[in-house]
Amino acid sequence: MSLFSSKKRKRQFGQTLVEIIIAISVVGLVMTAVVAVVTVSVRNVSRAKAKALGTKYTQEGIEYFRAQKNLMGWETFWETIQAGGSSSTYCLAELPYTPNGGLESVPNRACLSTEFVDNTTVYQREAEVTIGPVNGEDTVTVTVVTTWPDGGQTAQSMATVQFQQSQN
Repeated sequence: MSLFSSKKRKRQFGQTLVEIIIAISVVGLVMTAVVAVVTVSVRNVSRAKAKALGTKYTQEGIEYFRAQKNLMGWETFWETIQAGGSSSTYCLAELPYTPNGGLESVPNRACLSTEFVDNTTVYQREAEVTIGPVNGEDTVTVTVVTTWPDGGQTAQSMATVQFQQSQN
């Protein structure tokens, strides 16, 4: 065997410094991409959970007004809502129930900065209530809005329902 072929064989068994640097760079780029994808996924999951909870609180508010109409009966429900004027805001931080309703215990005002739906002091829920005739019938329109902070902005969930005397 010649000296040249012996050197060639030794070179095949080892790696050069350049190859190692390139391999480490490729691994670093792949790891950076993986971390970025995981970070975005975690943020999206967190936002989806917050939105689902906000939607739940909004639906609870709508169902509260539906239950109040059923518990109180239309006339008492209408009179209670009418006492707030043709358009009013209710703070729905709590949803009190009594045998005859409970709507009269709900604050007829916007929520204060210290009134929250949840124990983590994140979600606030209000209802905008308007009354008036629609197609000749007395109608109560309730729009429940739940808000929460989301990445420096305010996110919200909103739902609207209309009640009329002819509905049971």
